[in-house]
Amino acid sequence: MDELTLTIKVKIKDHERCRKLVKYLEDAIVSSDLLKIGIHEDKNFINIVIRGKGNDISMKIADVVDVVMEIISSFVKARKS
Repeated sequence: MDELTLTIKVKIKDHERCRKLVKYLEDAIVSSDLLKIGIHEDKNFINIVIRGKGNDISMKIADVVDVVMEIISSFVKARKS
């Protein structure tokens, strides 16, 4: 059984937008039996920690990373428009 931990660190200059992004991520991403996901705000940084165990865990974590990147991308695009 494989075990993997991945940490993603995102910097958002505006503290209020940082808090909004944390809220979006918390609503969109839920921990499961196989994956434990922690989203922590630290001033203008967001730390997303994904821990998992099981077969093909890297693929499951990759799916979560895809969702995270999609949310961040749409969040940035909304800022520009």
